Amino acid sequence: MPKVKATKKALDVTLENVYNGDLMKVDHKRTRVCADCEGKGGKNVSKCTKCKGKGQVIQIFQMGPGMYQQVQKRCDDCKGEGEIIGEGGKCKVCNGEKILEKTKKVEVAIEKGVPHGTPIVESGEGNEIPDALAGDLIFVVQEQEHKLFTRKGADLFMKKEITLIEALTGFDFSFTHLDDTSYTVATGKG
Repeated sequence: MPKVKATKKALDVTLENVYNGDLMKVDHKRTRVCADCEGKGGKNVSKCTKCKGKGQVIQIFQMGPGMYQQVQKRCDDCKGEGEIIGEGGKCKVCNGEKILEKTKKVEVAIEKGVPHGTPIVESGEGNEIPDALAGDLIFVVQEQEHKLFTRKGADLFMKKEITLIEALTGFDFSFTHLDDTSYTVATGKG
């Protein structure tokens, strides 16, 4: 059975999420096979006689004496589906579309220290179509800028402006780290 193409989605994370690890709940819109008609589109579904269920027809055009062009195009009778739903047989829930769009909360585990741009794969959480396995949902980590810290690889940097007097005589200041721990930095006073 074929599998639906994976869906990629950006996942905005804060530096706190990355430093501490987190379990995020993300709303995701996806297509699902209609449970009411089981992805058939309704009752009285039959194979299209014009395209023989292929959804495509071949047309031949005469371009000039002895010159012909062959073109493959979508079948107009079945709109490329290969099937025709009988009069009044369309599913009332999906209106013959075979699929419905639904929103689901997906839980995504953010590992501590995960790098920017890392893909996180949630198997089977992507789109569905009839007669195929559900696709995967791939979240791509997008680390947001932090107001105090800058990350380079596994290291954190913090910029702090000090005056010339503070540089010569010493200073102290406090800050709150990403895990809500308070720290005080003090130099040369005393």
